[in-house]
Amino acid sequence: MVLFGGVDNANVEHDDLWSWNGTAWTRLAATTGGREIGTEIFATAQDVFSVSPTGRVRRLVDTQWVQVTAASTPVRALAAYAYDSARGRLVRFGGGAGPGEAARETWEYDGQSWTQASSQGPSARLFPAMAYDPQRRVTVLFGGLNLAEQKLDDTWEWDGFEWTPVTGTGPSPRFGATMVFDGGAGEMLLFGGIDVTTRQIDELWRRRSGTWSRVETSGGPSPRALALMTFDAARHNVLLFGGDGGQASLGDTWTWSGQAWAVR
Repeated sequence: MVLFGGVDNANVEHDDLWSWNGTAWTRLAATTGGREIGTEIFATAQDVFSVSPTGRVRRLVDTQWVQVTAASTPVRALAAYAYDSARGRLVRFGGGAGPGEAARETWEYDGQSWTQASSQGPSARLFPAMAYDPQRRVTVLFGGLNLAEQKLDDTWEWDGFEWTPVTGTGPSPRFGATMVFDGGAGEMLLFGGIDVTTRQIDELWRRRSGTWSRVETSGGPSPRALALMTFDAARHNVLLFGGDGGQASLGDTWTWSGQAWAVR
């Protein structure tokens, strides 16, 4: 597992690179040449890439980021990203160019260029949660924050052609949650976020066969938003790191076995 960058409690931006081997973190490089607020990471079967809010894509070569294309997009900070492994497309939804702006746009990157795939579907928003479901072959989007500062609780699915709203009971309104597909359990997981009372929460939700259900847990991560969560295919668990705890940035590491949390 690879972790890149972030902002610490002193509001210092980092562009260091770390790896997780299932037991401990190892710092691979103090600087990688990739420092830019809003940069996201995605991985294919062969490579690890970073993408900036302007759509600039770089590939990780050893411990340095190397630009692979001059393709770009309008600035879309605070957007959601998910990699559609079946179609080989990075999907991006929402985000905005600056304060008071949010887009209702779906963009896709095919390895060479960006295409605006849709301007319909979910309403404009910031901080939605989004992840790809390889079993159902759809990108799932949940919640976010609109420009009226309303927390959202809608669920949508993108099949590469159009967005479809999903009905039924799900998580309460929130933004800044993190979502990942747990390949071991074959289900989508959503954790944390900021709710309608503007507080961080520690709820865990699962989505199986298109249906959400709350997972009752104890002794897990503290309430937080904007955490990082990914599936560890080698060890068949989900890894969670850090996030915004409300009073401070967090630096703890947790694993989810499919049944319980464990601090690492």
